[in-house]
Amino acid sequence: MTLRMVRRFCWKRLASSILRSFSTVTTDEVILERIGNKGIVTLNRPKALNALSMTMIRKILNQMKAWKEDSSVKMIVVKGTGDKIFCAGGDARAVALAAKKEDPLTEEFFREEYRLNFLIGTIQIPYVSIIDGLTMGGIKTIEEDLLKIESPSLQKVDKLLCETQEQFPMKDWDLSFQLLLRKINTLFDGGSLNAIIENLKRDKSEWANQHLQTLFKMSPTSLKVIFHQLELGKNMSLQECLKMEYRISQRFVKNQDFLEGVRAFLIDKDNKPVWMPPTVEEVSDSVLKSYFAALPEDKELVF
Repeated sequence: MTLRMVRRFCWKRLASSILRSFSTVTTDEVILERIGNKGIVTLNRPKALNALSMTMIRKILNQMKAWKEDSSVKMIVVKGTGDKIFCAGGDARAVALAAKKEDPLTEEFFREEYRLNFLIGTIQIPYVSIIDGLTMGGIKTIEEDLLKIESPSLQKVDKLLCETQEQFPMKDWDLSFQLLLRKINTLFDGGSLNAIIENLKRDKSEWANQHLQTLFKMSPTSLKVIFHQLELGKNMSLQECLKMEYRISQRFVKNQDFLEGVRAFLIDKDNKPVWMPPTVEEVSDSVLKSYFAALPEDKELVF
């Protein structure tokens, strides 16, 4: 074998190795790395707006458990690929398709997701989600600055984030939002969903009318359930809130409005859902309470 043939062979092997490595990185839905004393989670599903699949949730949950028990891990950083969104939440489309087939994924998905949420909410080391782009003013160096912290603590991370925020002047939309806070606090301060709707109707401003129309596009059942959930959640622990939300999720996956919403906004994309019932007034108290009732003991969320 000549020297030229040897070089060609080596380059082919090297190119093949690089391509295999590149393929692994770009096709994994979630990339889990360790950089020094930091754990890095990268959501890598940009075409689906980084919506969490069952596989992603389980991988992150298992790794988070391992990092929690590893005293050498001092901070966890979570980020998303793509330039559109950090994470679109759970994969509602996959859950809806599973619900149609009565697939146990509808139970497993939310159970694993809420266990992950509980772990994130109770872990004792800094947990930072990096939301880039417009939301954070186009910050590109914040990840590098976080990784430079040798001994991460909540105080050090908070100091870094505050210093970063101070680098960006108050924008016009920030001032406009502050001016709207009083209106928001007034109009949405109601003892019931119907009271809030009446507040918006009486205000008659363009802003109030826009939000009123937005509410009218939503599932009346969902609106009423979420309002009640928020009211109850004020006096609950994180564990109690997640247990409550899991009960709600198991009722919603069997509700026609959930399937209809996924159809209208994610599958057919006609943006014309037909809700049942069509108005808030038609959602009875008995139906509302059914979403919050206890599940059979072997179906309840356990942490």
